[in-house]
Amino acid sequence: MLSFHKLTEEDRLLLKRAEDCARAVTKYKTPQFTKFVSPHERVVFENFAEVSPFIKTMVWGGAPDCERSIIGFFPDFKEPGEALFPISAVRISAPEPLGHRDILGSVLGLGIERSLVGDIYPEPTGAVLFCLDSISDFICMNLSRVGRVGITAELVSSDALFVVPKETKEISGTVASLRLDAVLGLATGKARAKVQALIDAGLVQVNWTVEDGASRIVCEGDILSVRGFGRMKLKTVGGESKKGRIWIVVEQYI
Repeated sequence: MLSFHKLTEEDRLLLKRAEDCARAVTKYKTPQFTKFVSPHERVVFENFAEVSPFIKTMVWGGAPDCERSIIGFFPDFKEPGEALFPISAVRISAPEPLGHRDILGSVLGLGIERSLVGDIYPEPTGAVLFCLDSISDFICMNLSRVGRVGITAELVSSDALFVVPKETKEISGTVASLRLDAVLGLATGKARAKVQALIDAGLVQVNWTVEDGASRIVCEGDILSVRGFGRMKLKTVGGESKKGRIWIVVEQYI
């Protein structure tokens, strides 16, 4: 479980930048925004940032289920809203499906920092990419290929934007308890000893933070990540069977 003394230097720099944004809101009375942050950085902010109660905050990445997002800070007289965030959507059109890694590599190959780019949602013939307003025109003018595939990139307004939800599948069954190793055993189909080895190797995260305790109790809504098995969510915790086992449903992202 994440604790303050385990924060990395990068985590502490994020908190400093967030607190700088909050101070700027107080000084200038205008909304302030971070760049895109990772899910782990968002957890760090939500757990450890010291923000005045007179400042409102909101997190938004361009679509409801974005993993990478921007943290917005607003004076108390300003109501936060999605439309206020400096986020643009760029539609990348191609004659064939494109891989997430290929798209990201081509965008970063233009000399763009990772923190300026948000999530990428694949489409049947291309993808939608979220980025800061400040670099959207640059991407549209300079991104002409993804790998060996010729593409076109153009801005798309939020009114015309439809982001396809991420594909998932459900895994259901019963577990003896809500211990991390028991839940992951069901989700991955692996024996408890194998799950324990994954945890010991630092390959398991709970809510975007590396977890080293197999006995940790997980809760409904927790996000679990296992290197080699992908990301999943403990979607439902049901009742107990007559034998005392707990019915759960795990939603795995495909």
